[in-house]
Amino acid sequence: MTDPITFSSAAKNTELPFLFSGQSQKEFFLNQSLVTIDALLPRTVQGVLETPPEVASDGDCYLVGPSPLGDWMDKPDCLVIRLGEGWHFIEPGKGMEVFDQSSERKLIYLSQWYQPLAPSQPIGGVTIDVEARSAINDLIASLQSLGVIG
Repeated sequence: MTDPITFSSAAKNTELPFLFSGQSQKEFFLNQSLVTIDALLPRTVQGVLETPPEVASDGDCYLVGPSPLGDWMDKPDCLVIRLGEGWHFIEPGKGMEVFDQSSERKLIYLSQWYQPLAPSQPIGGVTIDVEARSAINDLIASLQSLGVIG
């Protein structure tokens, strides 16, 4: 596995490299930035994996699972993008959100990736409003079907 490239001067949130006048091979830095932007803008990943997939194309983006193996061993919870013949890792920031296409659910990063849990459905109480409870249950079901909550 090749070591990820680090840049001496980069954008704060995305770590996209800055270009300098007279810099050689600007296309390399620009292309890496474009692939990174392409993966981060829609904020979708194809799935959560512990090891690299057998076949991958440029721009494929995955979420490294919490217990990775092999080439990804030191990169738990990172986003990983296929770039050329290697992988480019992006450390998640607190509050980052992605949509996992394989499980059709939204994930949020704090100290690890998680899916917000669904609130409990209303039960009991002195005064029972059947219409309100029905509306709340429908709202919970809708949010679950969209993958926003578990």
